[in-house]
Amino acid sequence: MDMSQPDHLTRAPRPASASPQRISVILRTYTQGDEVVPLLESLAAQTAPPWECVVIDSGSAPAVQAQLRTLAQTGLRSASGTTIPLRLLEISKQVYQSARALNWAIEVAQGELMAIISQDALPADPHYLATLAAAFDTDRVAGSYGRQIVHVPGYPLCEKDLEHVYPPQSRVQQAPDCWFVNTCSMVRRDLWQQHAFDEQALISEDHEWARWWQQQGYVVKYEAAAVVQHSMPMTGSARCGSVFCSRARA
Repeated sequence: MDMSQPDHLTRAPRPASASPQRISVILRTYTQGDEVVPLLESLAAQTAPPWECVVIDSGSAPAVQAQLRTLAQTGLRSASGTTIPLRLLEISKQVYQSARALNWAIEVAQGELMAIISQDALPADPHYLATLAAAFDTDRVAGSYGRQIVHVPGYPLCEKDLEHVYPPQSRVQQAPDCWFVNTCSMVRRDLWQQHAFDEQALISEDHEWARWWQQQGYVVKYEAAAVVQHSMPMTGSARCGSVFCSRARA
């Protein structure tokens, strides 16, 4: 697949055939724990359930891999009783790279909106996906992302950091405000086809993607009502992204 930047870029309208647009969940997994299946079940129970889930696993524990392989055969059950297909890609941890894994997963996805979520994030309510999808109300919106809260209370420094980075007020972001996180995001696949996540970016491919599309005249939206409980708040990647966007403003 050609990931190069197009010589000439025109404003890409949202696909007219998709109303509502289909949501593909994109999930990267590498874990020894038991958080993946509850996350997938939570996503399947959303009021706007995904059309499919694409999981790219880079060497999780054998028990986790067995669960994912089973779900790839059976699918997930939505709240309405329909079956949500799960596509499983398995790679070695030696070839894993954050942006590359995202690109591989999105390449096989078939929805119009890509809902990217971390394995250690959990939607706080059943309206999470619907809230992120509602942000795409004009052709100028390239992506949306949600609010992170501390999964386990009692960590005041983390809580303070997260309240600053993810306030309770939503906002529309234009350049140079390129803060964007794939912990809990949604992007348009048709735009990704024109500019994929940069595999040369060091754990800041989400910010680079947002910045690139802002430079083309698009916006990204922070949707404070789309909340996830994240068990690893303000990781090194978040700090790296903060530095990336700070340099972008300079």
